[in-house]
Amino acid sequence: MTWLDKELERGNSSVEMVVLYSLLLLLVLIAVQAGLYLHAKQVVRTSAREGVHATAQYDGTAADGEARTRRYLRQLGDRLVTVDDVHAFRSATRADVMVTATVRGVLPWPGTTLRETSTAPVERFTPTRARP
Repeated sequence: MTWLDKELERGNSSVEMVVLYSLLLLLVLIAVQAGLYLHAKQVVRTSAREGVHATAQYDGTAADGEARTRRYLRQLGDRLVTVDDVHAFRSATRADVMVTATVRGVLPWPGTTLRETSTAPVERFTPTRARP
């Protein structure tokens, strides 16, 4: 290696480290975003379950389910997700709650949309027959 070759390579390690550290930081941020997404998915799924439980109770209504779902999302995921829509439905035999939310991100790309649905049978009173 001549003197000129050594002079041309001067500072290359600094440039390599800047590139390497930038890629390493991007990988760490992607891992953090993936963790936030998985946690947000669990929060949205659990809030849908809480809402369907309130809707399916014997004296529950669809409005009760929506209110409990929104309250649960506010308590657990207020800084994590933006709630787009909560819809509850109750028939004579079945209760459904559908939640749509957007995960907030640490990276500068649009948030990911989550959709979760939970279904449960409606509680009902069945009187026992009198014995003869």
